[in-house]
Amino acid sequence: MSPGAKPAVLAGAEVIESFRPLGITAFTTGRAAGSFSMQSDEPARIVSARWNALRAHLGGPAVRLATAAQVHGRDVLIHGQGWRGWLRGDAADGHLSVVRGTAMAVTVADCVHQVTSPTLVTVYADDELVVPPDKQGAEVYELLRCDKRLHHFTVAEGAQMHCAPMAPRLRNQAVYDWLDGVI
Repeated sequence: MSPGAKPAVLAGAEVIESFRPLGITAFTTGRAAGSFSMQSDEPARIVSARWNALRAHLGGPAVRLATAAQVHGRDVLIHGQGWRGWLRGDAADGHLSVVRGTAMAVTVADCVHQVTSPTLVTVYADDELVVPPDKQGAEVYELLRCDKRLHHFTVAEGAQMHCAPMAPRLRNQAVYDWLDGVI
């Protein structure tokens, strides 16, 4: 592999640059490398191989990697000292560790297909909290199996950034118009 090239396990990955000043390397893996979900229909050995390739990329067997499937609750797993390797926790919505070099991952697409209520997926230009915003919103939209709508908020509308703080009326109008159609 040439210097600076991404390994196959990071195909389609997007680095979240806003975390770099904090000394954190954060990224989304994307679907181009395949699913990281332990609940997928793929054989566990294939999904585990992706996780092992990610660990190898991050530094090998000595790397502390903590993973969990997201459940949209309130649980955060706290990881202290005294372990190394791959720690697979129960379902949670996040991780916390004070030990430098701990890689922490939450798989987020595991439950999207279970949503049955009508759903509005909103995508905001220049959203620093959702990376990459257009790609991730479209991906969630495609995974949904319910009545759904995708709405893009743009810079031209003045509705950029997470939840369009500079254009609340425009955002609210889009949400209320959608609600009028489903209630």
